Amino acid sequence: MRVKVHDTATNKLKVNIAIPYNPVKFGLKLGMKFIPSELINAEVNTEEILEAIKTGGRGKNS
Repeated sequence: MRVKVHDTATNKLKVNIAIPYNPVKFGLKLGMKFIPSELINAEVNTEEILEAIKTGGRGKNS
């Protein structure tokens, strides 16, 4: 998984880091233990997140 963060004002690259898939998968599963149970089934789909990571999905935080 590669994480890139750009400054929205200048569009300059601020962070560019590669993270191996297995630690990401482990961290996601560990993090799920801290999410309230009513949100797990309703709003968080870990398989969808992991599939997006595997296939090179892209996201934007606005």
